[in-house]
Amino acid sequence: MFVEDMEMMTWVNVTPAPAMDRVRDALFKLFEMAAANPFYGRTLPLVLTEAGLEDVWVEGRVAWGYRWDNPGLQMLKLMLMEMREFLVNTGLASGEDIDDAVKTVDDPAWLGMPPMVVAAYGRKPG
Repeated sequence: MFVEDMEMMTWVNVTPAPAMDRVRDALFKLFEMAAANPFYGRTLPLVLTEAGLEDVWVEGRVAWGYRWDNPGLQMLKLMLMEMREFLVNTGLASGEDIDDAVKTVDDPAWLGMPPMVVAAYGRKPG
């Protein structure tokens, strides 16, 4: 079995990005409201092991800022754009902050680390 999920613990700004910080915090609140765990990715090896799988393997990948063609940054940008309506409608974030966060991802002067993609694999015994 192969599963992937996000792990938000890596989402940090090295260069100041106040709007990005606010949007990140708003997304964490939105996850909480939906009874979702923004830090679930780190639990994948435990989930697979507890399901009885063997040879469980896990890998996390983080693509830092600075490269516009960076897939991790493009995924972050798409997530921000996709979640915009939910965040604005719940009052957790302003449209302006989300737009600024999206622009930040495209800014070559910004250095940050987006959420990690965690991949886990395990096989049935036998």
